[in-house]
Amino acid sequence: MVGLPTETEEDVQMTKDFLMRVKPDWAGISIFTPIPGTKDYEDLEAQGKIPKEPDFGKLSHQSPHSNFAFNMQDREDFPKLARDMIEFVQAYNGSWRNLFRRALTRGYLKNSGLLISDLKKVMTWKGVLKLSHQGSHAKFYSDAEGK
Repeated sequence: MVGLPTETEEDVQMTKDFLMRVKPDWAGISIFTPIPGTKDYEDLEAQGKIPKEPDFGKLSHQSPHSNFAFNMQDREDFPKLARDMIEFVQAYNGSWRNLFRRALTRGYLKNSGLLISDLKKVMTWKGVLKLSHQGSHAKFYSDAEGK
């Protein structure tokens, strides 16, 4: 997860370093988004960091508009930092080494649907397909970057 209220740019780099040190078969990435009714949401709302009537259309675990990284030097750079982190994780997951390791541990022989699902994800990350939810990151970033 990236973009926690106490997170700094150094923390994001430490997360990348940790991923490369641990080398899991697969990694996931989300952007911190407080959910209404949770303590995090109520705390941020009480601090005035969430408007009383937020635009929930812009808040998503994939959206750079979910920018609650208040400890970062320049919060305006958060969309780029979040996109870089998402692309880093996608490149990690899409490397041939990790795809092979995942194939050995994922159980593709027992469930071919998992193989198809993973292939769709990788092909979406590589820009070949536009089907997986992973591609929906792009709609947020084109808005955030003024494209």
